[in-house]
Amino acid sequence: MIRWASCLLGLPAFMLSACDAQSPDEEGMDTRAIAQVEAAQDPVPPVEIVRLVPITFEDIEQSEAFGASCAFTASSQEPPVVIAMAEAAWLKPDGLMIQFSADTGSEELPYGARAHYDGREMSLDLQLSGEGERSGDETTDYSGRVTLRDAHGRLVYTAAGTVQCGA
Repeated sequence: MIRWASCLLGLPAFMLSACDAQSPDEEGMDTRAIAQVEAAQDPVPPVEIVRLVPITFEDIEQSEAFGASCAFTASSQEPPVVIAMAEAAWLKPDGLMIQFSADTGSEELPYGARAHYDGREMSLDLQLSGEGERSGDETTDYSGRVTLRDAHGRLVYTAAGTVQCGA
């Protein structure tokens, strides 16, 4: 502080730039502080691609995922891999059934489902396209897409398929 104050007294403007220079000790302290901060930061783990397993009736019973919903399947011959409802969505990444919370500020889809859901380690987006085609008394099939992102916003799963909404 004294060195800096003495620089201001009586020096021409072109010489003031020399007052900004750091001593070797100060530069060393800055370098060490930067290294400590960088070491304390968590490194971003590599992307882990997710594999969704079809949801069984037993999974639905255990999760109490009954009622009006939109269910996504990549193939019309398989059970759904995502069930989206008004307040929650369920899926089975790598065989473990997990629940996501509905983002009530996101677009509302048929039967109260939402376009976005948040989980502890991932987020889920459900997109519908087209008008949909009636497939049963209380169901309509839409073309759709599911996208999962990890906690760092990186894509870990995406698929196009059919979204069946109904009660």
